[in-house]
This record gives sequence, C-alpha cells and structure tokens, in this order.
Amino acid sequence: METIRNNRWNRFFHPKEIEANFEKVKQLQFIVIWTPRLLEKIGDVLYSCDRSFKFKVKITGVKTLNEVFELHVEAWAMGFRGKGLGPSEMFRTKDILQMEESEVFLEGRQPYNIQNITFWEAQKEEGKTMLTTRMSDYEFVLQRYKRKLFYGIKAIAKNAEKKLKKLEALGYQ
Repeated sequence: METIRNNRWNRFFHPKEIEANFEKVKQLQFIVIWTPRLLEKIGDVLYSCDRSFKFKVKITGVKTLNEVFELHVEAWAMGFRGKGLGPSEMFRTKDILQMEESEVFLEGRQPYNIQNITFWEAQKEEGKTMLTTRMSDYEFVLQRYKRKLFYGIKAIAKNAEKKLKKLEALGYQ
C-alpha cells in the first residue's frame, strides 16, 4: 500500500494512517541519529605493516567478542533490525534479546571451524597467528563479527534515510 500524503483531507478521513506514519518517522529519525554513535562504539580491527615488515594490530572501539555481543543485543533492542543481524545460522536463537554467547557461532580462518563466542574467548590467550597477517585467530574472528555488525547497522541506517526522505516529501516532519 502506498503511503498517504499528510494533508487536511487525509488527517480528517485517515487519522490512524497519518498517526502511524508519524510514528514511523520518529523511529527512522532515531535510527539515523544513533547510527554514528553505534558505529563509533563498534570500531574496527586494523593491521598495518611498516618498512621492516613488522605487523601492528590496532583495535578501535570494543576490544572483546563479549563487548561486540552486548552491542549487538543493544542495537537490536534499539530498533536496528535487519536480516543479517537477526536469527540465522550464525545467531542460533529465536529472539536476539534472549540470545546468549553460546548461541553465536563465528567462523575462524580455517573452513568449517565454526565455534561459539565462549570457545573463541577461551582461545583468546593462545595467540595462534597466520604468517601473512600476524593477526591472532581471536583478532580475526573479532574483526569479522565487528564488521558484520558495523555493515549491518550501516545498511539499516541507509535504508532508514531513504524511507525518511520519502515520508518528509509527503509532509511528515
């Protein structure tokens, strides 16, 4: 169904639809406003190489899988809901708000090395690295989870901005 324009006629004859659209605008504005703050909290795992081929790993934002997990649940509760962030093969739960660390399965470097957060947190201190990146397995998994959350939230915000522009063009502000 097409969104109706916000004008006197529709406010008189379709007040429930107009009110629902104003609620939708509030939700979309909330998502657009909170996106930069969440993305800053998430951060990234960056690695660089200097001239002597010594690799440096820099983790910005949250620094553990448990912190990323908590941000994921917090973002879901705030309304950042999308296909990539909801229940799936990676997040094996019926409700993200009730999800536990043991229900989040992350893939390591090796194919089919899919383990839950509890396993990866236990491997944190081992520090196994690949020769090419000098990044530990834990940092690799952390980077993948952070990027999944980062780009998932970014896509939701981009979609929200498009919908918000459409509603503003119809007179909802």
